[in-house]
Amino acid sequence: MVTPADVRRWDPVRLEEAFRTIGMARDTLLRLDAALSAARPDDADWQGTAAELGRAAHDRIADRLRALGEDTGALRPGLGGAIDAVVAMRADLAMLDGVARQAASSSATTARSPTGCTASWASLRESGSPSRR
Repeated sequence: MVTPADVRRWDPVRLEEAFRTIGMARDTLLRLDAALSAARPDDADWQGTAAELGRAAHDRIADRLRALGEDTGALRPGLGGAIDAVVAMRADLAMLDGVARQAASSSATTARSPTGCTASWASLRESGSPSRR
């Protein structure tokens, strides 16, 4: 279970750095795949048992490079969504901290009961303050 302390520890800037790093790794793998494809000799020039073994090894490496590129690229959408979620959760926590400080300050000066607050999560997010009935 994720706690508010966990969310406060998560650093969106570092997550964005990871997002960029993953993108650069994916781009490198794509360039390597293109270079490997360009380095493959024509089938007409590559004959015999050694050529067949070399072609099979070349194809295995190319397949692995493509798979790594796809796997690396597949990380980015999830990480991008996580970054957005962390930013939103941190903003929500900051807003809730402000509401809590305001409520504590208000109840200390006016002796209002916190149970008089009937705020919904949606109203807190939209207004930044509790709604009272």
